[in-house]
Amino acid sequence: MVPITIIAGCPCAGKTALSSALAESSERGIHLSLDSFFSFVTHIIDPTKPESDEQNKTIMRSGLRAARAFFVSGYDVFVDGVFGPRWVPTLIEEYGAEVPVEYVVIRASLVDELERASKREGKELSTLRPAGRPFREVVEAMHPKFADLGEFEEHVLETEGLSIKEVFAEYSRRHDLHEFDLDVTPFLGKETS
Repeated sequence: MVPITIIAGCPCAGKTALSSALAESSERGIHLSLDSFFSFVTHIIDPTKPESDEQNKTIMRSGLRAARAFFVSGYDVFVDGVFGPRWVPTLIEEYGAEVPVEYVVIRASLVDELERASKREGKELSTLRPAGRPFREVVEAMHPKFADLGEFEEHVLETEGLSIKEVFAEYSRRHDLHEFDLDVTPFLGKETS
């Protein structure tokens, strides 16, 4: 059984490029962007602010439920989003041990992320910059949150200086070795908020 693959990382890390390439490589591929779920909220609270926690949790749950719906229908699901380790307990609440998950954290350099961010300024494509907040500011705020992932460090895919073809190849190599498989056993039975 092919797992649901969560491609996480800082905004502008390259999640969308990898998720899209993976979905395109599969006959039954789905690229599900968690960012799109933020656009459903009419009066969005800046997702980087502490007061947005309940909103963000609802959006993450909604995205995970949509991914599961595609998964149970036989699709190969590639979810891309700013899905840091703090959301793993929410994933466990939604899937338990019933749904296999790969957790891949794209880690690009801040320089690469800021370069990508500069190419996005002025485009209507991100819900992660409510009230016109510049991409650069969002990237600078979020990049440190993916710098040290503790027990999830083994799920990091370093991409500095790599082309999308090279990132795809490295993902595929590690996927074949099951290096991104998320072991949920340590989390089962723990209470989450």
